[in-house]
Amino acid sequence: MPRFIFKNVEFEDVKSLSQTLSVKSAEIIDCPIDWITFEHVSNTIFLEGNDITSSMLFLEVSWFKRSQEVQDQLATYLNSTLNKYFNEEKEITIIFHTLEEANYYEEGQNFL
Repeated sequence: MPRFIFKNVEFEDVKSLSQTLSVKSAEIIDCPIDWITFEHVSNTIFLEGNDITSSMLFLEVSWFKRSQEVQDQLATYLNSTLNKYFNEEKEITIIFHTLEEANYYEEGQNFL
């Protein structure tokens, strides 16, 4: 944990980004690099019947609560890096989902 879930990004791009984003993200979050996982989700976005998938990128970050300062710093870093990677050709949306430790289980054991 945390988990970075990419939508509207090609498989190979997520694979590459998992290497590009890991070190600095772990530094910002203050967690071991091997706690961060990356997920590729294939989907299609429609607006008024038109496929607009190629113009939009969604990144959902699921993690345990961090300070607003850390969240802002990570969002700024991710947005900047993704804009450079995609040559500012995608509209980037980053959504943070805060997980409650009491509701998180690893190998059947509560995380608390």
